[in-house]
Amino acid sequence: MNSYRDNHTDSVYVIPATSDPTSMAGKTPAQLASPDLKWVLPNKICVSGDNSGHDPVYIYKTSNYLYIGLDLEELLSVLRSRKETLATRDRSLSHLLQDGLVPLPFSVYRDFYILGIGDRLFASNANAEWEVEVEFEFPYFQSRSIGSTVSSTQTLLELLTDSLCRKVGSSRNNLLMLSSGKDSTAIALSAAEAGIPLECVTFSDGTPNDETEKAKGICRHLGLRHHAVTIPTDVKRAARTLETFFERSAIPCVDYALLPYLLCLSEFSAPDHLVIDGMGNDIYMGMPPKRREMLKLRLRIFDNDFGRRLCRSLPRTSILRYMANSASKNLIPGNFFTYPEARAIYPGTTDTRDFWSSCDAAYSGYSYTDLKAVVRGRHHNQEVAMRKGRQAAASIGSSVIFPWADNELANYMFNLVRSDKERTSQKHSKALLRRLLTEKLGENLLARRKRYFSMNHQQFFRFFDELQQQTSTNWIAPLSPGTQSERVVLSRRACDPKSAFAISGYLFLAGWYKRFSQ
Repeated sequence: MNSYRDNHTDSVYVIPATSDPTSMAGKTPAQLASPDLKWVLPNKICVSGDNSGHDPVYIYKTSNYLYIGLDLEELLSVLRSRKETLATRDRSLSHLLQDGLVPLPFSVYRDFYILGIGDRLFASNANAEWEVEVEFEFPYFQSRSIGSTVSSTQTLLELLTDSLCRKVGSSRNNLLMLSSGKDSTAIALSAAEAGIPLECVTFSDGTPNDETEKAKGICRHLGLRHHAVTIPTDVKRAARTLETFFERSAIPCVDYALLPYLLCLSEFSAPDHLVIDGMGNDIYMGMPPKRREMLKLRLRIFDNDFGRRLCRSLPRTSILRYMANSASKNLIPGNFFTYPEARAIYPGTTDTRDFWSSCDAAYSGYSYTDLKAVVRGRHHNQEVAMRKGRQAAASIGSSVIFPWADNELANYMFNLVRSDKERTSQKHSKALLRRLLTEKLGENLLARRKRYFSMNHQQFFRFFDELQQQTSTNWIAPLSPGTQSERVVLSRRACDPKSAFAISGYLFLAGWYKRFSQ
């Protein structure tokens, strides 16, 4: 092994604490093409995240070495080969239980960082030991948009198609996770226009909000193959899908849409499939709060010490909880465990409300649209919704691309005038994208409301019950010996009909933790 590249891989760099700019000359990590890595002082390195959000930068720090990579699995493999021992971070487990995510730039592991949009990590070796600090500067506040982009549906389509073609490369087996929403529909349109081979898959939940028929209509119009996937009747087969996922999960993801996502991919388990996901543009297009979100924001009258005490005694879905939450907390989707419940599950849990209150304080001068982008866009969209695609694709030995997560597209869309981003009077976001799809597909094929790749709560509970009854695995195993995990999870199921987020989240957290602990 040389000083900067481990022989195990060409995309993980190992930098000793004794390094300096002279010894590193000519050894710039060429494989780290997305982030910037440079010496800013004789004893300080700066690593920047990818402002498109497509390629997270993973960094692990010990006193003697700095490990940097774009491929999470390869980085962890290098750490194992060098006998580095990872330990979980209590604060991160607290967030996963109470919020369903770990806020960037932190991860579930101690001293392990994930850099995304706006993140910069400074590593100093002044004392021949690495010390790090992370700064964050959000590039997509709407006040920074110069409004200079010339609005053109054709330009938008060309930029999206160019991004898709570059990311797909020579792949011939491409699988699009298609909802009837604007983002994935636009990718299907781009693929059809460019002649990219593509199959589309949609999860069917059988409810009045099922998006399968819309998705089928889009595919018929574009001449693309479409597949609809439902909850399998063979529960043991689904259990094997989950076991494989846990075996290959480098870090936990508890997105509620992860289960249907996995079930869809399990139908296409060939590792040569390239998964295509429509996430990645909300953060730069602008994220105006929906009506329900605005209601929750306006209900906040107890965001104080009294509210903190009140929250500890209320069910997670109580409307009074929204009145006591910080604005940032109310913008994070999902009903997870309360702090007392989380402590019963994992004794090292701390109350995470202070983090969300600190977000409110840090962005107090910004609009709710900006607050949603910097809080939900950064922490949830990047490290939950997009993480879901990365982890699920890895579980079938494949990889995922996000065509919307592209710097040229981001620059173009971010600098549109506001009327091309959102039509406030009609409650429509992404106005220019809507115009493009209307021109190409017609109004009838567009979904009237935003659709998510997900399943309804009753369907999840039926699956969960069958999973518990028909397999011998304890799917809600405790995180710590002697804790009350099973009692808390099952009692939450019994008393709270909206507990699917929490129980699904615990299912995936416990499955990952069991493998990590072995």
